[in-house]
Amino acid sequence: DAEPNPAEGEAGASVGGGAEASTEGTAASASKFVAGEFWWKIEQGRGHHRVREGGEFQMWSIYRKKDKTRGVTGVSMLVGRQEEAPYNEKVLQMMFDENEWTEERAFGWWQENHGRYEKNDSSDGKLLVSGPGNVAGGVAAKVSTKPSDLLSARALLA
Repeated sequence: DAEPNPAEGEAGASVGGGAEASTEGTAASASKFVAGEFWWKIEQGRGHHRVREGGEFQMWSIYRKKDKTRGVTGVSMLVGRQEEAPYNEKVLQMMFDENEWTEERAFGWWQENHGRYEKNDSSDGKLLVSGPGNVAGGVAAKVSTKPSDLLSARALLA
């Protein structure tokens, strides 16, 4: 199988460039689902959607976190702190359980919900995930950090 070129990104968005490569460009430019383009890899029963390149993050800070917001099941995220100040936590990948999600359903859900994963706590830079329907400045919950071991983080990024 040919691996997608990370510089091309998902759905035509550039994710390999600067520190601001994010979901905003992906969601804005992507409106049509193309099978095999949203998930850049499928591993251990999970479809992985790359949101950002891992090179701009502190490797030791990367961990996996389930999205525990109401009404969301089978969704996890790979989160890490940026190398550059202000060292905010950002989502690197979204992971979808294949038992609950098809690639097309995950694509549609991400188009509607990507904005929930863009906010940070101003005091400590931790990622804030707002609940469904709270994308524009609504209630957000702090994602508790739990550092994972370096080998696990590298395996998820590979």
